Amino acid sequence: MADVLIVNPPSPDGHIYIRDVCRWGRKSREKMIWPQTSLAYIAAMVPEHMSVRIIDAIAEEMDFDTFLAEVQREKPRIYVSYIIGSTFTSDARGVQEAKKVGAATIAVGTHVSAVPQNTLELIPELDFVIRHEPEMSFADILERVTNGKPLDGLLGCTYRNGDGRIVLGADRPLLKNLDDLPIPRQHLLPLDRYQMPFLGRRYTWVLTNRGCPYSCTYCFEGVVWGKSVRYRSAKSIFKELEYLAGHNVRNVLFLADLFTYDRKGVMELCDLIIESGLKVRWTCNSRVDTLDEQMTRKMKQAGCWLIAFGIESGSQTVLDNVKKDAKVEQARATIEMCNRLGVRTWGYFIIGLPGETRQTVRETIDFAKSIPLDIALFHVAMPYAGTEFYFQAVANGWLNTSEWTHFDMNDSAVVGYDDFTSEEILKATKQAFREFYFRPKQMWRMSRMLLGARDIGMVMGVAKNFLSWLFTKKEDRIAARAAAGAAAAPEGPQLEVEINPEDARRALHSLPVIEAPRTDARTAKPRHKSVRAAVGSSRKVEQVPVQQ
Repeated sequence: MADVLIVNPPSPDGHIYIRDVCRWGRKSREKMIWPQTSLAYIAAMVPEHMSVRIIDAIAEEMDFDTFLAEVQREKPRIYVSYIIGSTFTSDARGVQEAKKVGAATIAVGTHVSAVPQNTLELIPELDFVIRHEPEMSFADILERVTNGKPLDGLLGCTYRNGDGRIVLGADRPLLKNLDDLPIPRQHLLPLDRYQMPFLGRRYTWVLTNRGCPYSCTYCFEGVVWGKSVRYRSAKSIFKELEYLAGHNVRNVLFLADLFTYDRKGVMELCDLIIESGLKVRWTCNSRVDTLDEQMTRKMKQAGCWLIAFGIESGSQTVLDNVKKDAKVEQARATIEMCNRLGVRTWGYFIIGLPGETRQTVRETIDFAKSIPLDIALFHVAMPYAGTEFYFQAVANGWLNTSEWTHFDMNDSAVVGYDDFTSEEILKATKQAFREFYFRPKQMWRMSRMLLGARDIGMVMGVAKNFLSWLFTKKEDRIAARAAAGAAAAPEGPQLEVEINPEDARRALHSLPVIEAPRTDARTAKPRHKSVRAAVGSSRKVEQVPVQQ
Protein backbone atom coordinates (compact mmCIF):
# COMPACT_ATOMS: atom_id res chain seq x y z
CA MET A 1 0.00 0.00 0.00
CA ALA A 2 1.18 3.52 -0.83
CA ASP A 3 0.96 6.30 1.73
CA VAL A 4 0.60 8.81 -1.11
CA LEU A 5 -1.09 8.02 -4.42
CA ILE A 6 -0.64 10.61 -7.17
CA VAL A 7 -2.68 10.08 -10.33
CA ASN A 8 -3.37 11.14 -13.86
CA PRO A 9 -6.90 9.65 -14.13
CA PRO A 10 -8.10 7.39 -16.94
CA SER A 11 -9.67 8.59 -20.16
CA PRO A 12 -13.46 8.72 -20.00
CA ASP A 13 -13.89 7.66 -23.63
CA GLY A 14 -10.74 5.88 -24.82
CA HIS A 15 -9.14 9.00 -26.30
CA ILE A 16 -5.79 10.32 -25.13
CA TYR A 17 -6.10 13.40 -22.91
CA ILE A 18 -3.40 15.90 -21.97
CA ARG A 19 -3.40 17.00 -18.34
CA ASP A 20 -0.77 19.00 -16.49
CA VAL A 21 -0.36 21.49 -13.68
CA CYS A 22 0.68 24.20 -16.15
CA ARG A 23 -1.46 23.32 -19.19
CA TRP A 24 -5.20 23.30 -19.71
CA GLY A 25 -6.41 19.77 -20.34
CA ARG A 26 -7.52 18.73 -23.78
CA LYS A 27 -8.01 15.74 -26.01
CA SER A 28 -4.84 14.95 -27.98
CA ARG A 29 -5.72 14.63 -31.61
CA GLU A 30 -2.01 14.09 -32.31
CA LYS A 31 -1.98 11.14 -29.85
CA MET A 32 0.69 12.72 -27.69
CA ILE A 33 1.26 10.85 -24.43
CA TRP A 34 2.13 13.75 -22.13
CA PRO A 35 4.94 12.97 -19.65
CA GLN A 36 3.79 13.64 -16.10
CA THR A 37 6.78 15.63 -14.90
CA SER A 38 4.49 17.78 -12.74
CA LEU A 39 3.33 14.71 -10.81
CA ALA A 40 6.97 13.65 -10.42
CA TYR A 41 7.69 17.03 -8.80
CA ILE A 42 4.87 16.46 -6.32
CA ALA A 43 6.18 12.95 -5.61
CA ALA A 44 9.61 14.43 -4.87
CA MET A 45 8.07 16.36 -1.96
CA VAL A 46 7.06 13.15 -0.16
CA PRO A 47 9.53 12.44 2.68
CA GLU A 48 11.68 9.32 2.50
CA HIS A 49 9.88 7.57 5.36
CA MET A 50 6.63 7.58 3.37
CA SER A 51 5.84 5.46 0.32
CA VAL A 52 4.58 7.07 -2.89
CA ARG A 53 3.20 5.75 -6.15
CA ILE A 54 2.31 7.54 -9.38
CA ILE A 55 -0.39 6.08 -11.62
CA ASP A 56 -0.45 7.56 -15.10
CA ALA A 57 -3.62 5.88 -16.29
CA ILE A 58 -3.50 7.65 -19.67
CA ALA A 59 -0.02 6.36 -20.51
CA GLU A 60 -0.78 2.91 -19.11
CA GLU A 61 -4.11 2.73 -21.01
CA MET A 62 -5.81 1.80 -17.77
CA ASP A 63 -9.61 1.59 -17.84
CA PHE A 64 -11.73 2.90 -14.99
CA ASP A 65 -12.53 -0.46 -13.42
CA THR A 66 -8.84 -1.33 -13.21
CA PHE A 67 -7.97 2.15 -11.97
CA LEU A 68 -10.58 2.16 -9.23
CA ALA A 69 -9.45 -1.32 -8.17
CA GLU A 70 -5.89 0.02 -7.84
CA VAL A 71 -7.12 2.88 -5.65
CA GLN A 72 -8.93 0.36 -3.45
CA ARG A 73 -5.85 -1.86 -3.27
CA GLU A 74 -3.47 0.96 -2.36
CA LYS A 75 -5.77 2.50 0.28
CA PRO A 76 -3.69 5.70 0.30
CA ARG A 77 -3.67 8.18 3.17
CA ILE A 78 -3.28 10.99 0.63
CA TYR A 79 -4.76 11.01 -2.90
CA VAL A 80 -3.64 13.68 -5.40
CA SER A 81 -5.30 14.02 -8.80
CA TYR A 82 -5.62 16.28 -11.79
CA ILE A 83 -9.13 17.56 -12.44
CA ILE A 84 -9.74 19.31 -15.75
CA GLY A 85 -12.85 20.81 -17.30
CA SER A 86 -13.19 18.52 -20.31
CA THR A 87 -13.03 15.34 -18.17
CA PHE A 88 -14.40 16.83 -14.95
CA THR A 89 -17.04 14.20 -14.17
CA SER A 90 -14.81 11.20 -14.79
CA ASP A 91 -11.87 12.75 -12.91
CA ALA A 92 -14.18 13.10 -9.91
CA ARG A 93 -14.77 9.33 -9.83
CA GLY A 94 -11.24 8.69 -8.59
CA VAL A 95 -11.67 11.29 -5.84
CA GLN A 96 -14.90 9.63 -4.76
CA GLU A 97 -13.27 6.18 -4.65
CA ALA A 98 -10.29 7.49 -2.67
CA LYS A 99 -12.61 9.07 -0.12
CA LYS A 100 -14.33 5.68 0.35
CA VAL A 101 -11.02 4.18 1.50
CA GLY A 102 -10.38 7.08 3.88
CA ALA A 103 -7.91 9.21 1.92
CA ALA A 104 -7.49 12.94 2.19
CA THR A 105 -8.20 14.10 -1.36
CA ILE A 106 -6.35 16.85 -3.23
CA ALA A 107 -6.89 18.34 -6.70
CA VAL A 108 -4.24 20.17 -8.71
CA GLY A 109 -4.07 21.82 -12.12
CA THR A 110 -4.94 24.90 -14.10
CA HIS A 111 -8.71 24.38 -14.09
CA VAL A 112 -9.03 23.94 -10.34
CA SER A 113 -6.63 26.83 -9.71
CA ALA A 114 -8.98 29.08 -11.65
CA VAL A 115 -12.24 27.90 -10.05
CA PRO A 116 -11.40 26.27 -6.70
CA GLN A 117 -14.69 26.95 -4.96
CA ASN A 118 -16.76 25.74 -7.91
CA THR A 119 -14.68 22.54 -7.96
CA LEU A 120 -15.21 21.85 -4.25
CA GLU A 121 -18.94 22.51 -4.56
CA LEU A 122 -19.27 20.09 -7.46
CA ILE A 123 -17.23 17.33 -5.76
CA PRO A 124 -18.28 16.94 -2.10
CA GLU A 125 -15.65 14.21 -1.59
CA LEU A 126 -12.81 16.61 -2.45
CA ASP A 127 -10.95 18.07 0.55
CA PHE A 128 -8.34 20.41 -0.94
CA VAL A 129 -7.72 22.40 -4.12
CA ILE A 130 -4.15 23.60 -4.48
CA ARG A 131 -3.97 26.93 -6.28
CA HIS A 132 -0.99 27.85 -8.43
CA GLU A 133 2.39 26.24 -7.66
CA PRO A 134 1.61 22.93 -5.98
CA GLU A 135 4.81 21.65 -4.38
CA MET A 136 5.10 23.66 -1.16
CA SER A 137 1.34 23.69 -0.55
CA PHE A 138 1.26 19.92 -1.02
CA ALA A 139 4.12 19.45 1.44
CA ASP A 140 2.24 21.63 3.95
CA ILE A 141 -0.99 19.63 3.56
CA LEU A 142 0.94 16.36 3.86
CA GLU A 143 2.63 17.43 7.09
CA ARG A 144 -0.60 18.68 8.66
CA VAL A 145 -2.81 15.75 7.66
CA THR A 146 -0.37 13.00 8.59
CA ASN A 147 0.39 14.59 11.96
CA GLY A 148 -3.18 15.61 12.83
CA LYS A 149 -2.41 19.31 12.87
CA PRO A 150 -5.11 21.98 12.32
CA LEU A 151 -5.53 23.56 8.91
CA ASP A 152 -5.62 27.12 10.22
CA GLY A 153 -3.28 29.34 8.22
CA LEU A 154 -2.88 26.89 5.32
CA LEU A 155 -1.63 28.93 2.36
CA GLY A 156 -2.24 28.49 -1.35
CA CYS A 157 -5.29 26.27 -0.95
CA THR A 158 -9.06 26.32 -0.92
CA TYR A 159 -10.33 23.57 1.38
CA ARG A 160 -13.05 22.26 3.66
CA ASN A 161 -12.59 22.89 7.35
CA GLY A 162 -13.74 20.62 10.17
CA ASP A 163 -17.43 21.52 9.85
CA GLY A 164 -17.50 21.27 6.06
CA ARG A 165 -17.32 24.95 5.23
CA ILE A 166 -15.22 25.99 2.24
CA VAL A 167 -12.25 28.11 3.29
CA LEU A 168 -10.27 30.27 0.89
CA GLY A 169 -6.73 30.37 2.27
CA ALA A 170 -4.43 33.27 1.54
CA ASP A 171 -2.03 32.96 -1.37
CA ARG A 172 1.27 31.20 -0.89
CA PRO A 173 4.20 33.31 -2.12
CA LEU A 174 5.71 32.00 -5.34
CA LEU A 175 9.04 30.22 -5.13
CA LYS A 176 11.82 32.71 -5.76
CA ASN A 177 14.48 30.14 -6.63
CA LEU A 178 13.39 27.08 -8.62
CA ASP A 179 16.71 25.42 -7.80
CA ASP A 180 15.26 24.92 -4.29
CA LEU A 181 12.93 22.26 -5.69
CA PRO A 182 14.24 18.68 -5.69
CA ILE A 183 14.85 16.81 -8.93
CA PRO A 184 11.45 15.36 -9.93
CA ARG A 185 11.14 11.61 -9.40
CA GLN A 186 10.64 10.79 -13.05
CA HIS A 187 11.80 7.21 -12.53
CA LEU A 188 8.38 6.62 -10.89
CA LEU A 189 6.71 7.36 -14.23
CA PRO A 190 6.01 4.79 -16.99
CA LEU A 191 8.77 6.26 -19.17
CA ASP A 192 8.49 3.52 -21.80
CA ARG A 193 4.90 4.59 -22.47
CA TYR A 194 5.53 8.21 -23.37
CA GLN A 195 5.37 8.99 -27.07
CA MET A 196 5.11 11.98 -29.36
CA PRO A 197 4.94 12.13 -33.16
CA PHE A 198 8.41 12.48 -34.71
CA LEU A 199 10.09 12.59 -31.30
CA GLY A 200 9.60 8.88 -30.72
CA ARG A 201 9.20 7.03 -27.46
CA ARG A 202 10.82 7.20 -24.02
CA TYR A 203 11.02 10.95 -23.84
CA THR A 204 10.08 13.40 -21.12
CA TRP A 205 9.77 17.06 -20.15
CA VAL A 206 12.31 19.11 -18.26
CA LEU A 207 10.92 22.25 -16.65
CA THR A 208 13.27 25.23 -17.05
CA ASN A 209 11.26 28.24 -15.89
CA ARG A 210 7.89 29.35 -14.57
CA GLY A 211 5.85 32.47 -15.18
CA CYS A 212 5.40 34.82 -18.12
CA PRO A 213 5.53 38.64 -18.21
CA TYR A 214 3.45 38.92 -21.39
CA SER A 215 -0.27 39.67 -21.40
CA CYS A 216 -1.71 37.38 -24.10
CA THR A 217 -5.43 37.37 -23.34
CA TYR A 218 -6.00 33.70 -24.23
CA CYS A 219 -3.05 32.22 -22.30
CA PHE A 220 -3.43 30.31 -19.05
CA GLU A 221 0.28 30.27 -18.15
CA GLY A 222 -0.26 32.91 -15.47
CA VAL A 223 -3.18 31.05 -13.90
CA VAL A 224 -0.72 28.70 -12.18
CA TRP A 225 2.73 30.27 -12.45
CA GLY A 226 1.86 33.98 -12.30
CA LYS A 227 3.54 36.85 -14.15
CA SER A 228 6.84 36.69 -12.32
CA VAL A 229 9.41 34.81 -14.44
CA ARG A 230 11.66 32.53 -12.45
CA TYR A 231 14.39 30.31 -13.90
CA ARG A 232 16.30 27.24 -12.92
CA SER A 233 20.05 27.56 -13.24
CA ALA A 234 21.81 25.84 -16.12
CA LYS A 235 23.62 23.61 -13.59
CA SER A 236 20.32 22.48 -12.06
CA ILE A 237 18.85 21.64 -15.47
CA PHE A 238 22.01 19.81 -16.51
CA LYS A 239 21.92 17.78 -13.28
CA GLU A 240 18.42 16.59 -14.21
CA LEU A 241 19.58 15.70 -17.73
CA GLU A 242 22.30 13.52 -16.21
CA TYR A 243 19.73 11.91 -13.89
CA LEU A 244 17.49 11.15 -16.88
CA ALA A 245 20.40 9.74 -18.90
CA GLY A 246 21.02 7.41 -15.96
CA HIS A 247 17.47 6.12 -16.53
CA ASN A 248 18.05 5.79 -20.29
CA VAL A 249 16.04 8.88 -21.23
CA ARG A 250 17.79 10.98 -23.88
CA ASN A 251 14.81 12.53 -25.68
CA VAL A 252 13.78 15.72 -23.91
CA LEU A 253 11.48 18.68 -24.43
CA PHE A 254 12.33 21.71 -22.33
CA LEU A 255 8.87 22.62 -21.07
CA ALA A 256 8.81 26.40 -20.91
CA ASP A 257 7.07 28.83 -23.21
CA LEU A 258 9.93 31.26 -22.56
CA PHE A 259 12.88 28.88 -22.82
CA THR A 260 14.81 31.22 -25.14
CA TYR A 261 13.84 34.33 -23.15
CA ASP A 262 16.80 33.69 -20.84
CA ARG A 263 19.52 33.90 -23.48
CA LYS A 264 22.43 33.71 -21.03
CA GLY A 265 20.98 30.63 -19.32
CA VAL A 266 20.37 28.87 -22.64
CA MET A 267 23.90 29.51 -23.83
CA GLU A 268 25.36 28.29 -20.53
CA LEU A 269 23.23 25.11 -20.63
CA CYS A 270 24.31 24.42 -24.22
CA ASP A 271 27.96 24.83 -23.21
CA LEU A 272 27.51 22.34 -20.35
CA ILE A 273 25.96 19.77 -22.70
CA ILE A 274 28.62 20.24 -25.38
CA GLU A 275 31.59 20.22 -22.99
CA SER A 276 30.34 17.14 -21.13
CA GLY A 277 29.67 15.14 -24.29
CA LEU A 278 26.21 14.23 -22.95
CA LYS A 279 24.17 12.65 -25.72
CA VAL A 280 20.71 14.21 -25.63
CA ARG A 281 18.25 14.98 -28.43
CA TRP A 282 16.00 17.86 -27.44
CA THR A 283 13.30 20.28 -28.50
CA CYS A 284 11.93 23.44 -26.93
CA ASN A 285 9.26 26.15 -27.19
CA SER A 286 10.03 29.75 -28.04
CA ARG A 287 8.50 33.07 -28.88
CA VAL A 288 9.36 34.27 -32.36
CA ASP A 289 11.06 37.39 -31.02
CA THR A 290 13.44 35.84 -28.44
CA LEU A 291 15.65 33.76 -30.73
CA ASP A 292 18.71 34.87 -32.71
CA GLU A 293 21.05 33.11 -35.12
CA GLN A 294 23.99 32.71 -32.73
CA MET A 295 21.77 31.12 -30.06
CA THR A 296 20.10 28.85 -32.62
CA ARG A 297 23.46 27.60 -33.89
CA LYS A 298 24.65 26.85 -30.34
CA MET A 299 21.34 25.10 -29.50
CA LYS A 300 21.66 22.89 -32.57
CA GLN A 301 25.25 22.01 -31.64
CA ALA A 302 24.00 20.96 -28.18
CA GLY A 303 21.36 18.60 -29.58
CA CYS A 304 18.33 20.78 -30.40
CA TRP A 305 16.60 19.60 -33.57
CA LEU A 306 13.14 21.21 -33.41
CA ILE A 307 11.69 24.43 -32.00
CA ALA A 308 7.96 25.02 -31.50
CA PHE A 309 6.60 28.57 -31.83
CA GLY A 310 3.29 30.06 -30.70
CA ILE A 311 2.55 32.06 -33.86
CA GLU A 312 -1.24 32.09 -33.22
CA SER A 313 -2.33 34.17 -36.23
CA GLY A 314 -1.18 35.55 -39.57
CA SER A 315 -3.27 38.65 -38.98
CA GLN A 316 -1.54 41.51 -37.18
CA THR A 317 -4.96 42.84 -36.18
CA VAL A 318 -5.79 39.61 -34.33
CA LEU A 319 -2.35 39.49 -32.68
CA ASP A 320 -2.83 43.04 -31.46
CA ASN A 321 -6.35 42.27 -30.22
CA VAL A 322 -5.02 39.50 -27.97
CA LYS A 323 -2.00 41.51 -26.76
CA LYS A 324 0.49 39.06 -28.26
CA ASP A 325 3.15 41.77 -28.47
CA ALA A 326 4.68 40.18 -31.57
CA LYS A 327 4.76 40.96 -35.26
CA VAL A 328 3.76 38.66 -38.09
CA GLU A 329 6.96 39.45 -39.96
CA GLN A 330 9.02 38.50 -36.90
CA ALA A 331 7.52 35.03 -37.18
CA ARG A 332 8.45 34.85 -40.86
CA ALA A 333 12.05 35.92 -40.26
CA THR A 334 12.54 33.48 -37.35
CA ILE A 335 11.05 30.47 -39.15
CA GLU A 336 13.13 31.19 -42.24
CA MET A 337 16.27 31.54 -40.11
CA CYS A 338 15.67 28.16 -38.43
CA ASN A 339 15.03 26.55 -41.81
CA ARG A 340 18.29 27.97 -43.16
CA LEU A 341 20.22 26.59 -40.17
CA GLY A 342 18.66 23.12 -40.42
CA VAL A 343 16.49 23.28 -37.28
CA ARG A 344 12.97 22.00 -37.82
CA THR A 345 10.01 24.13 -36.79
CA TRP A 346 6.53 23.52 -35.38
CA GLY A 347 3.97 26.33 -35.49
CA TYR A 348 0.90 26.67 -33.28
CA PHE A 349 -2.07 28.70 -34.55
CA ILE A 350 -5.45 29.55 -32.99
CA ILE A 351 -8.59 30.09 -35.05
CA GLY A 352 -11.43 32.18 -33.57
CA LEU A 353 -9.69 34.68 -31.31
CA PRO A 354 -11.37 38.07 -30.72
CA GLY A 355 -11.58 40.03 -33.96
CA GLU A 356 -11.34 36.90 -36.12
CA THR A 357 -13.20 37.06 -39.43
CA ARG A 358 -13.19 35.04 -42.62
CA GLN A 359 -10.62 37.49 -43.96
CA THR A 360 -8.24 37.12 -41.00
CA VAL A 361 -8.54 33.33 -41.23
CA ARG A 362 -7.51 33.61 -44.87
CA GLU A 363 -4.53 35.73 -43.80
CA THR A 364 -3.51 33.07 -41.26
CA ILE A 365 -3.79 30.17 -43.71
CA ASP A 366 -1.90 32.03 -46.43
CA PHE A 367 0.80 33.04 -43.96
CA ALA A 368 1.25 29.50 -42.63
CA LYS A 369 1.62 28.24 -46.21
CA SER A 370 4.13 30.96 -47.10
CA ILE A 371 6.73 30.08 -44.43
CA PRO A 372 8.84 26.87 -44.27
CA LEU A 373 7.15 25.26 -41.27
CA ASP A 374 7.67 21.52 -40.92
CA ILE A 375 4.59 21.01 -38.72
CA ALA A 376 1.58 23.20 -37.99
CA LEU A 377 -1.25 22.73 -35.53
CA PHE A 378 -4.42 24.80 -35.72
CA HIS A 379 -6.49 24.91 -32.53
CA VAL A 380 -9.96 26.27 -31.85
CA ALA A 381 -9.92 29.43 -29.72
CA MET A 382 -10.92 28.51 -26.17
CA PRO A 383 -11.66 31.03 -23.37
CA TYR A 384 -10.30 29.02 -20.48
CA ALA A 385 -11.27 30.05 -16.96
CA GLY A 386 -8.88 32.55 -15.44
CA THR A 387 -7.84 34.14 -18.73
CA GLU A 388 -8.81 37.61 -19.89
CA PHE A 389 -10.38 35.99 -22.95
CA TYR A 390 -12.82 34.19 -20.64
CA PHE A 391 -13.91 37.40 -18.97
CA GLN A 392 -14.23 39.10 -22.35
CA ALA A 393 -16.33 36.22 -23.67
CA VAL A 394 -18.73 36.46 -20.72
CA ALA A 395 -18.89 40.27 -20.76
CA ASN A 396 -19.56 40.46 -24.49
CA GLY A 397 -21.93 37.52 -24.82
CA TRP A 398 -19.55 35.42 -26.94
CA LEU A 399 -19.71 32.35 -24.68
CA ASN A 400 -22.28 29.81 -25.82
CA THR A 401 -22.20 27.26 -23.01
CA SER A 402 -21.75 26.90 -19.27
CA GLU A 403 -20.59 23.25 -19.39
CA TRP A 404 -16.92 22.71 -18.51
CA THR A 405 -16.76 19.53 -20.59
CA HIS A 406 -16.99 21.64 -23.75
CA PHE A 407 -13.82 23.57 -22.89
CA ASP A 408 -11.42 21.64 -25.15
CA MET A 409 -9.45 23.49 -27.84
CA ASN A 410 -8.99 20.27 -29.78
CA ASP A 411 -12.47 19.63 -31.14
CA SER A 412 -14.95 21.94 -29.42
CA ALA A 413 -16.13 25.45 -30.27
CA VAL A 414 -17.75 27.39 -27.42
CA VAL A 415 -17.28 30.98 -28.62
CA GLY A 416 -19.22 32.63 -31.41
CA TYR A 417 -19.34 36.17 -32.78
CA ASP A 418 -22.09 38.04 -34.59
CA ASP A 419 -20.30 37.66 -37.92
CA PHE A 420 -18.37 34.44 -37.26
CA THR A 421 -20.25 31.61 -35.58
CA SER A 422 -18.94 28.68 -33.54
CA GLU A 423 -19.68 26.31 -36.40
CA GLU A 424 -17.76 28.52 -38.83
CA ILE A 425 -14.78 28.67 -36.46
CA LEU A 426 -14.57 24.88 -36.32
CA LYS A 427 -14.95 24.59 -40.09
CA ALA A 428 -12.23 27.19 -40.60
CA THR A 429 -9.89 25.22 -38.31
CA LYS A 430 -10.33 22.11 -40.44
CA GLN A 431 -9.91 24.13 -43.62
CA ALA A 432 -6.59 25.47 -42.31
CA PHE A 433 -5.32 21.92 -41.74
CA ARG A 434 -6.40 20.76 -45.19
CA GLU A 435 -4.86 23.70 -47.02
CA PHE A 436 -1.60 23.53 -45.10
CA TYR A 437 -0.91 19.80 -45.39
CA PHE A 438 -2.39 18.85 -48.75
CA ARG A 439 0.25 20.63 -50.83
CA PRO A 440 3.05 18.88 -52.77
CA LYS A 441 5.76 20.84 -50.91
CA GLN A 442 4.35 20.08 -47.48
CA MET A 443 3.64 16.46 -48.30
CA TRP A 444 7.29 16.12 -49.31
CA ARG A 445 8.41 17.69 -46.01
CA MET A 446 6.18 15.33 -44.05
CA SER A 447 7.40 12.33 -46.05
CA ARG A 448 10.99 13.12 -45.12
CA MET A 449 10.06 13.42 -41.46
CA LEU A 450 8.10 10.17 -41.64
CA LEU A 451 11.08 8.37 -43.09
CA GLY A 452 13.23 9.66 -40.23
CA ALA A 453 10.69 8.91 -37.51
CA ARG A 454 11.62 6.34 -34.90
CA ASP A 455 8.11 4.92 -34.75
CA ILE A 456 6.43 4.79 -38.16
CA GLY A 457 3.45 2.90 -36.77
CA MET A 458 2.68 5.67 -34.27
CA VAL A 459 3.02 8.39 -36.90
CA MET A 460 0.72 6.53 -39.29
CA GLY A 461 -1.81 6.13 -36.50
CA VAL A 462 -1.73 9.88 -35.89
CA ALA A 463 -2.21 10.52 -39.63
CA LYS A 464 -5.24 8.22 -39.67
CA ASN A 465 -6.70 10.01 -36.65
CA PHE A 466 -6.24 13.42 -38.27
CA LEU A 467 -7.79 12.34 -41.56
CA SER A 468 -10.83 10.96 -39.75
CA TRP A 469 -11.28 14.24 -37.88
CA LEU A 470 -10.75 16.39 -40.98
CA PHE A 471 -13.24 14.63 -43.21
CA THR A 472 -15.98 13.59 -40.78
CA LYS A 473 -18.04 15.37 -38.14
CA LYS A 474 -18.32 12.48 -35.68
CA GLU A 475 -16.10 14.16 -33.06
CA ASP A 476 -17.12 17.78 -33.69
CA ARG A 477 -18.60 19.60 -30.72
CA ILE A 478 -20.25 22.95 -31.34
CA ALA A 479 -21.77 24.58 -28.29
CA ALA A 480 -25.02 26.24 -29.30
CA ARG A 481 -26.76 28.90 -27.28
CA ALA A 482 -29.77 27.75 -25.29
CA ALA A 483 -32.97 28.61 -27.11
CA ALA A 484 -35.51 30.87 -25.50
CA GLY A 485 -37.91 28.84 -23.40
CA ALA A 486 -35.54 25.87 -23.20
CA ALA A 487 -35.72 23.55 -20.23
CA ALA A 488 -34.09 24.83 -17.09
CA ALA A 489 -30.61 23.67 -16.18
CA PRO A 490 -30.37 20.84 -13.64
CA GLU A 491 -30.27 21.82 -9.98
CA GLY A 492 -26.95 22.02 -8.18
CA PRO A 493 -23.70 23.96 -8.62
CA GLN A 494 -22.64 24.70 -12.19
CA LEU A 495 -20.75 27.28 -14.18
CA GLU A 496 -22.87 30.38 -14.49
CA VAL A 497 -23.23 32.07 -17.86
CA GLU A 498 -22.90 35.37 -15.99
CA ILE A 499 -20.20 35.83 -13.39
CA ASN A 500 -21.22 36.64 -9.88
CA PRO A 501 -18.71 39.35 -8.93
CA GLU A 502 -18.02 38.09 -5.43
CA ASP A 503 -17.68 34.50 -6.64
CA ALA A 504 -15.26 35.67 -9.33
CA ARG A 505 -13.18 37.45 -6.74
CA ARG A 506 -13.08 34.40 -4.49
CA ALA A 507 -12.17 32.07 -7.33
CA LEU A 508 -9.59 34.22 -9.06
CA HIS A 509 -8.58 36.86 -6.56
CA SER A 510 -4.86 36.29 -6.91
CA LEU A 511 -4.54 35.71 -10.65
CA PRO A 512 -2.83 38.21 -12.93
CA VAL A 513 -5.93 38.70 -15.10
CA ILE A 514 -5.65 41.90 -17.12
CA GLU A 515 -8.61 44.27 -17.12
CA ALA A 516 -10.60 44.00 -20.34
CA PRO A 517 -11.90 47.24 -21.92
CA ARG A 518 -15.27 47.45 -20.17
CA THR A 519 -16.90 49.35 -17.34
CA ASP A 520 -19.48 46.91 -15.95
CA ALA A 521 -18.42 46.10 -12.39
CA ARG A 522 -20.09 42.71 -12.59
CA THR A 523 -17.48 41.53 -15.10
CA ALA A 524 -14.46 43.49 -13.90
CA LYS A 525 -11.24 41.67 -13.20
CA PRO A 526 -11.22 39.99 -9.77
CA ARG A 527 -8.86 42.44 -8.07
CA HIS A 528 -10.60 45.52 -9.43
CA LYS A 529 -11.81 47.87 -6.69
CA SER A 530 -15.38 47.79 -8.00
CA VAL A 531 -15.49 44.03 -7.51
CA ARG A 532 -14.09 44.29 -4.01
CA ALA A 533 -16.94 46.63 -3.18
CA ALA A 534 -19.58 44.44 -4.82
CA VAL A 535 -22.26 42.73 -2.80
CA GLY A 536 -21.21 39.21 -1.75
CA SER A 537 -22.91 36.08 -2.95
CA SER A 538 -25.17 33.98 -0.77
CA ARG A 539 -22.89 30.95 -0.83
CA LYS A 540 -21.52 29.80 2.51
CA VAL A 541 -17.80 30.49 2.33
CA GLU A 542 -15.38 31.44 5.07
CA GLN A 543 -13.01 34.11 3.75
CA VAL A 544 -9.41 34.28 4.91
CA PRO A 545 -7.78 37.66 4.22
CA VAL A 546 -5.98 37.74 0.90
CA GLN A 547 -2.30 38.64 0.82
CA GLN A 548 -1.70 41.46 -1.63
